[in-house]
Amino acid sequence: MASSRKPLSAELRADLLAFLKLHQLAGRHLLLGLSGGLDSRVLLHLLGHARAKMEFTLSAVHINHRISPQANGWAEFCAGICARDAVPFHVAEVDVPRDSGLGLEAAARAERYAVLLDSEADAVMLAHHRDDQAETLLLQLLRGAGVKGLAAMGEISFQQSAISRQPKAILRPLLGVSRAKLLEYAQAHELQWIEDESNLDLAYDRNFLRHQILPELEKRFPACSRTMARSASHLAEAAALLEELAIEDAANAVMEGRLVLAAIKPLSAPRVSNLLRYWITERSGLSLSAARIEDIRSQLLDSRIDARVAIKIGQRVLRRKRGMAFIE
Repeated sequence: MASSRKPLSAELRADLLAFLKLHQLAGRHLLLGLSGGLDSRVLLHLLGHARAKMEFTLSAVHINHRISPQANGWAEFCAGICARDAVPFHVAEVDVPRDSGLGLEAAARAERYAVLLDSEADAVMLAHHRDDQAETLLLQLLRGAGVKGLAAMGEISFQQSAISRQPKAILRPLLGVSRAKLLEYAQAHELQWIEDESNLDLAYDRNFLRHQILPELEKRFPACSRTMARSASHLAEAAALLEELAIEDAANAVMEGRLVLAAIKPLSAPRVSNLLRYWITERSGLSLSAARIEDIRSQLLDSRIDARVAIKIGQRVLRRKRGMAFIE
């Protein structure tokens, strides 16, 4: 009996079109973050095909971190494939700080997102896939992340530009697709892509998980990437519910951006922590660890009424005065 399953190319193209229609992206300007690697190369090809069937504007940006000696060559490669596909393209060169305290990998990611979020596009398209999701979940587990961190990456999320202060939609249409399928698609269409030598460096935690840990897990649990991605999806639902609760609590406890301490004292400790996490992120753009949130909760609610509370949060300071907490 013949299989009714679509060929891989038709399946991925149909899934992408359905994704674009679901998020009402017809007529919008989509910006692809193009590294030139396998994943973003496949997404560029898929978007080029979708553009012929659905009206949207497509452009691409390559972010040159100037870390690898191959960096300029990668930028030229991306410029070439975009020229062939008639996709407007530009290169953004960034300086990755070595002393940020984040580590080189996280600092480079922060610089990338700063460029993407400050673009004039309506939405940013990224090529993260199912294996990336599994790696992210494992990393977050090992860091002791809370529910929001364990939710890993969403198919759609909104982040605020630090410069324009405007929220930007970030879309990941390949999040349910394995890297193996992307490789099969690329080979079927004879696509070329670049290989970043740093992806083999086991000094990076993500690479260690990718090359040493996940292959061993897959030997014993062949569907582990799929099931971990499903767990991340469940956790994303839980994180959304916690955010809804925080918004409800904020309506009663936040006045003109300031937190009224008398209004949160009757709440349970986990509920106060949930509200603090939401309020601090809204006011500062930063996401703090559970330990820091607990320390802030204790200082705000348990210290003497005349104690001077001044807690540094990034480049800002959280203070307590006259029964209110505020961030300068």
